[in-house]
Amino acid sequence: MIRIDESAMRTFYRCNIWHICGHDRDLLAVASHTHFNHIGAPHESGTCHVHAAEAEILASPDLERTMAADFLDAAMFEALPPAPFEYYRYQLSLPERIECLENDDMLSPGDRRFEVIHTLDHPPGSIALWEVASATLMSGDLIHDGPLIENTWHSYLDDYVASM
Repeated sequence: MIRIDESAMRTFYRCNIWHICGHDRDLLAVASHTHFNHIGAPHESGTCHVHAAEAEILASPDLERTMAADFLDAAMFEALPPAPFEYYRYQLSLPERIECLENDDMLSPGDRRFEVIHTLDHPPGSIALWEVASATLMSGDLIHDGPLIENTWHSYLDDYVASM
């Protein structure tokens, strides 16, 4: 696995992007959920995998449901890309194809197997990926080293606790 870092983003907004190299194919575009900072470039991979509860948001993203309206501003960035970048004109590009995932589904790039775990932390279609062979959990925002965001329109502390 190769971790791709978003070094120009402030720590709170950074996401881990994992490039999983497989025997038959590589795995890159799996959205742990559809907050804007987790779905910035699924269109670059052709197909994006997402939990079925989030598929409609990924197919028709807007600034409110993706949380961009609440969080997107210049304070997110350690450094801005060169002009003509303007964060307030931000729009999400759609992937060519959306593959829906459910709890207990398996993703396999050939020689590795990742189990989809439906978590309810935030929002309701959040997922984590678990690889038994390496004891690796890719947790989305369920487990991270920042403040808990459980007070948004679609996040509930009881669901977060149940997922943990």
